[in-house]
Amino acid sequence: MNLPVTSNLATPWSCFEYADSKVNVQAPAEVLKVVAAQLLPFFSVTDGRAQNSFVDVQMLTEAVPAALSSLLLQHPRIVKVDTSLYKHLASEGERWDLDGAHLIRISLTGTNVLIDRVGRKIIVYQSDFELLTRDATRLLKGLLTVALEVGGGIQLHASGVVADGKGVLLIGDMWQGKTTLLLELLREFNVSQLSCDTIALLHEPHSPTNVLACGWPSPFSVSHGTLADNPALYEFFPTERRSVAYDTLWTEGKKAVLTSDQVVKRLGTYISPAVRGVDTCLIVRFRPDEPIGVRRVERQEDFEDHLRAAYLGSRDPIYHNWHGFIEVADSTIDKNIQQMARHLFTCCDVLTMTWAPSAVSLLKRVLPLGRVHKDLSQLLNVQ
Repeated sequence: MNLPVTSNLATPWSCFEYADSKVNVQAPAEVLKVVAAQLLPFFSVTDGRAQNSFVDVQMLTEAVPAALSSLLLQHPRIVKVDTSLYKHLASEGERWDLDGAHLIRISLTGTNVLIDRVGRKIIVYQSDFELLTRDATRLLKGLLTVALEVGGGIQLHASGVVADGKGVLLIGDMWQGKTTLLLELLREFNVSQLSCDTIALLHEPHSPTNVLACGWPSPFSVSHGTLADNPALYEFFPTERRSVAYDTLWTEGKKAVLTSDQVVKRLGTYISPAVRGVDTCLIVRFRPDEPIGVRRVERQEDFEDHLRAAYLGSRDPIYHNWHGFIEVADSTIDKNIQQMARHLFTCCDVLTMTWAPSAVSLLKRVLPLGRVHKDLSQLLNVQ
């Protein structure tokens, strides 16, 4: 399909790169600045147009052209875009198929994304600056997520740190305490943050026996109970929640959304956006009703099952492959998981960690003691 001729763009091309995959982007300078700020330091951004990019993306601060607007009157196919709890992101989309291309309109924002898979081009139309930067960031993350799978990589629900130059990964589904444990590591240990919620793993092309672990630009979502355990982060604790009992903060499960940069600065450490080599994979299980401890995973097949349970990428139940520029077969994903599990199982420690609230955390739930805890008493105004 011949895409519509785009308007004048005074800015040159920039290249966004993640885990050896590259996307060329052309957009107004202010749009590029905001989008880059959302993705750095996990993505790298360089001036110019890379020859080995897998797609060219143009971002336009204008409405969809008349040549395409008539298409929007036809009945579309509904697609899932984002089913997260973030109200500024959660949305369905509408898709219209064209000759060799397709158009998607994101319902929440009205952004139109014209996708030409054959010509390897994408054009984003949105006249509102804020909405354009939001959906441009969404698109780039979505494109590079699936490109990772094409290259043999996997994307996991995991947080992680870098210790002595190697990665230590905390792998597990939601509500297993990955963020709480990550903050403990950043506060108590000489480590840097790799990622707060999502980690990508891939074999290095020039060193197939080594694994590159890459962080991901996710929101640093922290439960109010965890915030109450971290005095360095008290400035982010919601004022209206200071009259809530400590135990209630945990049982309600409400969260504050921070950035990784905010967290590491307050905890006196820094972000390591990628690391070559993984030393330990720790499968995290929050189980207050089970014996706690750290145990070795004895069978590779069991480790594979853990990776499948924590898998994101094209199987992410929240952030969907809505753009459809790249499609990856389930068999390819299964193969990637199996190969990565086999390699990690032979080259690093694979452990499960079953844990429960600490004694101090339990004592703070006793109201008279919570009132006199040295830090908590300065935060909460519970009578």
